[in-house]
Formats: sequence, C-alpha cells, structure tokens
Amino acid sequence: MNGLALIDSGASATCIDDGAAIGARLPAVDTARMSSASGSSDVSVYAGKITLVQPDGTGGTGAVINAHQAIGVNIREQGIIALIGRDILSSCILIYNGVEAQYTLAF
Repeated sequence: MNGLALIDSGASATCIDDGAAIGARLPAVDTARMSSASGSSDVSVYAGKITLVQPDGTGGTGAVINAHQAIGVNIREQGIIALIGRDILSSCILIYNGVEAQYTLAF
C-alpha cells in the first residue's frame, strides 16, 4: 500500500490507519489501550514494516523501517495512512528547519 505518513513526535507509538491495515491484510497481533485528547479506547495492533521515500519520489529504494508493531487508528480522512511515532524516531536524528521549510531524517 502507498500513502503519506506524518512524523509525530507527540505520538509515543507508530500508528497505521485501520482501513489501510485491513486492506493490506496486515495481521492483528494484539490489542492495546490508546489514550488521546478525545478519550481512551481499545485498538488493534498490527505487524508490518514501513518503507520511506522522498515526498517527490526521488528517494531511490527508500529506508525500510521494521516498525514491528503499529497501532490501528482512524486517520485516513486526514489524508495520511500512518503516523511515525517516537518508537521509531528514538533511533533517528530529526532536524526541522522551519525557515527553509525543510526537514532531515537520518537513520
């Protein structure tokens, strides 16, 4: 499946849209209790991996991230299918340059 992901330093875990996970036939391997500003709920946890490419498509083969687990959420209506959370970002260097409207993500 292809889609946009949002880097979310406020998310403790990487998340995937439930519909996208089901459409890609990712196995649900667990359930978890998720808390957000709108409350708490039990959600599915999916197994899988994420491949990142440059937004303009020039990323070559991209970087493969073995997320091992991603929490199922409903985010497709926001135009994204995944949130890259701190579970992945904790092993990266993220530099955001707001003046230049650029970011660097290094593994």
